[in-house]
Amino acid sequence: MNDAAMTVPGIQSTLINVNMNTSGNFITAKLVGNSMDQAELADALRRALPPMLEETSHLDGGTFSTSIFSPDDSVSVGASDFGYSGGASLERFREYFLD
Repeated sequence: MNDAAMTVPGIQSTLINVNMNTSGNFITAKLVGNSMDQAELADALRRALPPMLEETSHLDGGTFSTSIFSPDDSVSVGASDFGYSGGASLERFREYFLD
């Protein structure tokens, strides 16, 4: 997932935490962009989500959360900024951003 995100122009770094246990799969991804501009950060996140979510195709379910931040953390964009209101369900993220 890290490699998928890092192929997208505008992504400076990632911090991805994957916790897989008997309770389920829990994925959080913090992306850091190389801009302070909210529109540029949104564009980078919009382009990063499909390849990142494709990396989860082998998982039957779980939770997923992600946001992108400016280098100083003062500006951020999340999935809700694209109209996504499906909660943390990995399946709903895939339905919304891959279909």
